[in-house]
Amino acid sequence: MSDTERNVIDLDDGFVGIDEAARFLGVSQATIRRMTAANKLRCYRFSRMGHRRFRKSDLLEAFEIRYNERKSA
Repeated sequence: MSDTERNVIDLDDGFVGIDEAARFLGVSQATIRRMTAANKLRCYRFSRMGHRRFRKSDLLEAFEIRYNERKSA
């Protein structure tokens, strides 16, 4: 298990940045942006710059959906 997976899967349902979210889901940061624009992944914005933050539980849910879509294809 990589450090990223450990950070995302731990019991704390904190937030991670777009880079860690992309690594966990195995996609690019551009794909993460498209997923949030299409409401397929919830993001939170706390700063004036509008940087996306992702709740770990939302990433796990997106991972399950993505896994099931690939499995049924």
